[in-house]
Amino acid sequence: MSKDYKDVNGKLPLHLIDPVALRTLGEVLQYGLNKYGIENSTSYQHGEMETYIAALLRHLLAYQEGEIIDVESKLPHLHHLFFNAYVLIYIMKRDNEGDKNE
Repeated sequence: MSKDYKDVNGKLPLHLIDPVALRTLGEVLQYGLNKYGIENSTSYQHGEMETYIAALLRHLLAYQEGEIIDVESKLPHLHHLFFNAYVLIYIMKRDNEGDKNE
């Protein structure tokens, strides 16, 4: 039997991720660039989980209490929540890979 199609088994279906997800992360990163500058905007790469868990919970609580838009950033709390979840995944992966290299 011949294959007339590209074999996609085992490949991530990244094309199915709505671009709004990437844009959402970019908006929060841009806010961080504007607020903290380039030197500090990627500080999450060296951050601690507790910092981002606390931030995630603050944005979740504000959202649960009915505040849709963060007063300071003018971005939705859910965008910040999504960004903080992304950073927590990044830190978990970073720390787990560090353990394997020791």
